[in-house]
Amino acid sequence: MSRTYRKTRYRHFFHDGNPFEDHFLRADEIVWDEVDKVEVSRFSWIDPRFDVVYAKNSRTGKKKLAKYLSDAGTHNFKEPGPHWFRNLYSDRPLRRKGTREIQKFMQNTEYEPMIDEMPKLPYWT
Repeated sequence: MSRTYRKTRYRHFFHDGNPFEDHFLRADEIVWDEVDKVEVSRFSWIDPRFDVVYAKNSRTGKKKLAKYLSDAGTHNFKEPGPHWFRNLYSDRPLRRKGTREIQKFMQNTEYEPMIDEMPKLPYWT
């Protein structure tokens, strides 16, 4: 799977599109010298949280951009696996069962075939 495919398909899952933004940070996690904009995302007297936009040419901003452009954090580890695994554990058994049900119906027209829907695929990982 290409990086471009992952970036376009999973962008909503991993990031909202602005590489210089950080969400829901505590005050001690923010590098205050490099901040462009700060908004309060959740306020409480004990533990306030902030949304931060870092400057593009700051050290933290460059790190954020590098991480955004890299592959880090774009894998969901929920791949269905190779074709032989899918055939062995999901596709082929369903086809066999459906074929048997149709054969029983062809031998006896009063028999009602019960063909199951495709279940959720078992994952390879």
